[in-house]
Amino acid sequence: MALYIVAKARINNKDEIEGFMWALANGSNNFLEELHEVTIEEVIKAIDRGDVVEMVFEADHRRLVSGGELLKAELPGGGETVIEERGYPERKIRDLPRF
Repeated sequence: MALYIVAKARINNKDEIEGFMWALANGSNNFLEELHEVTIEEVIKAIDRGDVVEMVFEADHRRLVSGGELLKAELPGGGETVIEERGYPERKIRDLPRF
């Protein structure tokens, strides 16, 4: 099981999540590689493999804090997306920096 840290989101004009910037990590502050772009499908595949995908947000003085895990969810039309495990105020997918 791997740990991926998500730090940015790509959201289109229809408010649909299209992808993320993430990196493999060995802890929420210990990136093992540079952040790079992945599609929502790649994130869903990682979740299906049992990998942990967690959001992080900058807090005071550039310290990273957890926003919780991302989970797979079914869309009404039959597709798949990701949602937040927890709904902390100002720590949701749509609160991530955009790219």
